[in-house]
Formats: sequence, structure tokens, C-alpha cells
Amino acid sequence: MPLTFRSPLQYRTPMLGAAGMIPSLGSGPWMYPEILIGMIGCLNVCLSIITKCFWYLTGNLVYRVHWFRSKALRDRWKEEVEMLQCEAEWTRNYFQSRLNFWSDRQQTALRSDEIGIAYYAAQQRQIYHWLYSI
Repeated sequence: MPLTFRSPLQYRTPMLGAAGMIPSLGSGPWMYPEILIGMIGCLNVCLSIITKCFWYLTGNLVYRVHWFRSKALRDRWKEEVEMLQCEAEWTRNYFQSRLNFWSDRQQTALRSDEIGIAYYAAQQRQIYHWLYSI
């Protein structure tokens, strides 16, 4: 039977205190039996949900521990991948900066007719160009 809520003005039955009737508790929504029954029904549903949640939290301890360990492992690997990508970028940037340095050094040595330094700078530039292109 569905519970219907009515205005307090629509109730015509007085609340009796004896003979097995619901005692009068004064004014307020709890003095109407249908509302009281509805509130008890809601409390039973809430209690059922709380009980199920408590069972889930305590009864599935192994699954929760496994889930948290798996999540931690996933987060560690995600962080490791991110760090490796950053380190690869840093390494390429370093090789590019060394390539630029030795190119400038070679140009400077050629302008000042320092053949030995220019040759060594060309070797270093070739090494860093090879490392950068990998």
C-alpha cells in the first residue's frame, strides 16, 4: 500500500493514548500514524543500506587491500613513465645544447685560424649530432 502524505488539516481522527493506540506526543509530524510509519520505513531502508555498506567495507577486506595495492602500483608506473619521458627530453635538450656549443666553438676557431681546435670541435659536434639524432 503506497504511503500518501496529507495535510494535517485533513486528519479527522483524534490520537488516543490508551488501548493500544499510538500515544499522543504533542504537536508535530510524529503525531500522525501514516507519517510515523513512513518515517520508520525510511529508517529501515537507511539501516539496510548502512548494514550493506558496513558488510562491504568489512567483508571485502581482501579485495580492498588488493585494489589499493594495484592502484598504488599503477600510480608508481604512471609516475615512472612520466619521469622517463622527461629524462629523455632533458637528454635530447642537453645533446642539442652541446651540439650548438661545439658548432659555435668550431666557427670561432675557424675565424681565428686555430685549425687544431676547429678539428676537435668538429669531432665533438659530430658526436653530439649523432647522439642527438638517435
